[in-house]
Amino acid sequence: MAGKKIFVGSLPPNIDDLTLRGEFAKYGQVEDIYIKPNCEPTRQWAFVTFATAEQAQFAKESCDRILTLPGATGPCDVMLAKNQGMFGQEPLGGGGPAASTAPKKIFVGSLPDGIQEAPLRAEFGKYGTIEEVFLKQGCESGRQWAFITYVTHEEANYACESTNGLIQFQGAARPCEVTLARNQGMFGQSPLGNEASQAHAAGGVRYADPGAGTTASPSVAAPRKCFVGSLPDWITEDMLRAEFSRFGEIVEVFIKQGCEPGRQWAFVTYASHAEAQLAKESCDRILTFPNWDRPCEVTLARNQGMFGQESLNGGGRSAPAPAKTGTVAGAAGDGPRKIFVGSLPDGVSENDLRAEFSRYGHVIDVFLKAGSHSGRHWSFVTFATPEQASQAKTATDRVLTFPGSLQPCEVMLAKNQGMFGQSPIGGGGAAQPAA
Repeated sequence: MAGKKIFVGSLPPNIDDLTLRGEFAKYGQVEDIYIKPNCEPTRQWAFVTFATAEQAQFAKESCDRILTLPGATGPCDVMLAKNQGMFGQEPLGGGGPAASTAPKKIFVGSLPDGIQEAPLRAEFGKYGTIEEVFLKQGCESGRQWAFITYVTHEEANYACESTNGLIQFQGAARPCEVTLARNQGMFGQSPLGNEASQAHAAGGVRYADPGAGTTASPSVAAPRKCFVGSLPDWITEDMLRAEFSRFGEIVEVFIKQGCEPGRQWAFVTYASHAEAQLAKESCDRILTFPNWDRPCEVTLARNQGMFGQESLNGGGRSAPAPAKTGTVAGAAGDGPRKIFVGSLPDGVSENDLRAEFSRYGHVIDVFLKAGSHSGRHWSFVTFATPEQASQAKTATDRVLTFPGSLQPCEVMLAKNQGMFGQSPIGGGGAAQPAA
């Protein structure tokens, strides 16, 4: 079941129920608010529960690192709460482990050589109460990493959301990679969800969880290929290999030929899923090639075979080879092709939307919601393929600002994919309510 509850962090210390309701009621019907008592200064947080999952998602996309409440030192961090029961006891999805078994440990990579426990505690203590810091000894130069364990899962998740790809310690070559550790026991021996031991790749090698012995082989189905968009027109294989080999062993590079100017893309395939994931987390909207005007979009490719024919979800079905339009092709049924675009300005037109989003692929349909309140206009844009929709989302979410708008658009894959949003992804679900 999709989550209706959001976690709101970085609240001012004197926040009250009325203020939160007044702000978040803009995005839907607020059913419940829980404000955590006795938080330390600058660490106040709350849960806000909406009537529907769509309203919660809309609030998250509209407010995360954008909304600043009076008295706060910075914008709020807003995310879907992993645990959806009262005070967060019931895990999202139901039937899973209790909140006490939700992951509380994070992995921190790309630390500078010689870093000590004290600066890690000082920095990551901003996001919650730290129970333990494990700093790996004997790492090769440029490959230092650590585990940090919090008291609660919410604190660990808050730290990941706030620091991954953003925080850089003095002496480090690049920002840290911060993820929930897949193995949650002491020194990482106890795997999360009975999965194989996690390996974190950086600089061409794996960070194996200590105490886990040799790293288990990743699942055959785990994606090892990255899609890299917004590349410069003059990109070469050597340039891509030089940049992306920092994150692991590259098996293959495929550069799409014949792309239109400004729409060059490539596939980069790694030896392991962990390496591909690290490249994605480290580069997406961060890496900018010399003499180019925008950062790359880096995502895990939906189709993982040679030239993208083999579907990520398996089943033996092949997708066609890439189209010759400069966008990645995919079968129509492979995934969502419709995106939701929020925070549109008053007076935006269908032609405005088509002109902007056709840069990312063939736009089949535009549905512009009529009668929206001022400042809350939204639209559905449907593409010919899931890959085009995904690329549009990645390239424009909180980046694209239309003339007359006060803030960037929120762009996400629409939960419901039929005409006007009635048919939910995966079928069998309830229709998406009108905004």
